[in-house]
Amino acid sequence: MQRIRARSWSLVSILLLLSLACSQVPLTFPLQSPPPTPQAQAAFKLPPVVVDFEPKRGAEVAPQQASLTLRFDRAMDKASVENALQIRPPVEGEMSWPDARTLVFRPQGLALATRYRVSLGEGVRAADGMTMTQGVEFSFQTVEPLAVTTHTPADQAEDVRVDAPLLLTFNYPIVPINCTGQEAGRVEGCPLLA
Repeated sequence: MQRIRARSWSLVSILLLLSLACSQVPLTFPLQSPPPTPQAQAAFKLPPVVVDFEPKRGAEVAPQQASLTLRFDRAMDKASVENALQIRPPVEGEMSWPDARTLVFRPQGLALATRYRVSLGEGVRAADGMTMTQGVEFSFQTVEPLAVTTHTPADQAEDVRVDAPLLLTFNYPIVPINCTGQEAGRVEGCPLLA
């Protein structure tokens, strides 16, 4: 029994000393970690990616106002991006780089009511030499041509009054000719379109 008490007191004494020792030692942590070595930096470097693009997937655009924009997460090797960009059906256009991370393609002669598929495949490199490992694909549609969707009176209608109004409904909002260049809602006869 004395042995058990002696061991218990020894254990309590050790725990007491440890707790006192720990309370006397200030805990300090470095505020900044040391800079990584060049080998470690290279090991953790990620490949370039497209962070945003326009038009969005499935968007419907007017051919005259269409432009394609690709934004990357870093400066890119322009020639590799331009060579890898494909649009189907093929379309001519002009490429520009507003900054080292953004490509803008302004197509010329897009057809109405056509789905265009855009892809950026392999071989795309960043300015730092890293190669893209995942391509980008999306599509957009050009708008349908302006068309009358319904009209009153109906075709072949009989017994229509001579002074009956003609009502036409179009597939897009129509701006009256006297409202061209005017601010909607501010000029009489130029309503806001919903």
